[in-house]
Amino acid sequence: MQKSDELKAKNFSGGHNSPVVIDLSGLDFVSESEISAAAYDIIDLIKNNIPVGLKTDNDYFPPGISHGHKLNLLRYLALYDDNK
Repeated sequence: MQKSDELKAKNFSGGHNSPVVIDLSGLDFVSESEISAAAYDIIDLIKNNIPVGLKTDNDYFPPGISHGHKLNLLRYLALYDDNK
C-alpha cells in the first residue's frame, strides 16, 4: 500500500459546525508548508467556532474550540518533529 503525501482533514458529521480532525498521520514527510497549512486551518476553524483536533502518527488531540486548545495545537505544530 502506497502512503499518501497529502494533508487530510476528517469531518465527523454533516452539520455546519461539525468537528474536524487534521490528520498528519501516515505521511512519509511533513513539510513546513503542510505544518503552516495545518496551523492556518486550526486558527480559522476555531475562529469560526468549529471544533478542530489533530492526529499524528504518535499523538491525537480530540476536537475542541477553546483558546487553550488552540494554543496547545499550535505549540505542538511549532515543535513538531517528523522523525518517527
